[in-house]
Amino acid sequence: MKNNYKLWFILSLIVVFVLGVLGGVLLDKYGLHSSLKKSRREKRPVHFPTLELMSQELQLSAEQKSKIKEIFKNNEENFKALGSFIHERLSLIRSKLIADIKSVLNEEQKLKFEAMITRYLEQRQKEMAKRKTKSKNKGEDK
Repeated sequence: MKNNYKLWFILSLIVVFVLGVLGGVLLDKYGLHSSLKKSRREKRPVHFPTLELMSQELQLSAEQKSKIKEIFKNNEENFKALGSFIHERLSLIRSKLIADIKSVLNEEQKLKFEAMITRYLEQRQKEMAKRKTKSKNKGEDK
């Protein structure tokens, strides 16, 4: 009789374990990821409305579309100039940062630091290449 209770107890534990695993798998597959996807979408930056979106929502005339398209085109140069300015400023700040750090290091540490920076720059270039490839692929998909 005692063995019968032990058997039922062990079988109950196994059933509870299996149900827990199945529940976890189902929750992982259907429950958790959808909420994570929502939070990722919420973190995306908000973009300025496109001409297509404005045209749909504002019901723009052909003349209005062409004028707004020209406005976008004219401001594109301003954005490019701003991007160049920011890039130059960031380069200056990075150069000063590196020089300031090197002033604290001894010769051996400087060599290791330069190797570290080289690895960082190579990794950064690879990531930029991946981004460009992804953005080109997105453009082709449209």
